[in-house]
Amino acid sequence: MNRLTRLSFVFILLAVITACAGPKVSQDYNEDTEFDPGWGRYEWRGGTSQIDGVSHSRLQRITEQAMVQRGYRLDPDNPQLYVSVSGTTRAAVGGGKSVGISIGLPVGNSGSIGLGGSKSLEDRKQEGVIIVDITDAESNELVWRGSAEGIALRDFELAREQQLRKVIGRLLAQFPPE
Repeated sequence: MNRLTRLSFVFILLAVITACAGPKVSQDYNEDTEFDPGWGRYEWRGGTSQIDGVSHSRLQRITEQAMVQRGYRLDPDNPQLYVSVSGTTRAAVGGGKSVGISIGLPVGNSGSIGLGGSKSLEDRKQEGVIIVDITDAESNELVWRGSAEGIALRDFELAREQQLRKVIGRLLAQFPPE
């Protein structure tokens, strides 16, 4: 019973760790850029959505809510930053599966010949990617890019918009870089 309890604990722990794994957020920026603490006004610039069933305006609305929560405000007449958001899908190759077969044939009284083979099958699935670009309005230079990869496509459904808000919030929490 003690061994069964330990095995159960290990499986539950693995399930919890796997469930907590989410989209990977990352950032890229020019280290020579001085991120002005006074930056607070922005305007939208471009962006697209190539994810079925997800409009660009919806991504923009969710991103705008996250920007407002971080203290930024939309000011088309006098922006300090230009912000663009894009969404796309890509094929992700995950852990593969393999299929194998083997056969053994007896030869004579004490020998045998064995033949076998296997085939690995890639596990391909579609995943969502969101990219946010922030450009300095004065110099028109891209100063920061944040990306969220590995987003489950079901997280783009209207019923799961809260999940998408969390991802975009985590993404923008990196700006400005410390």
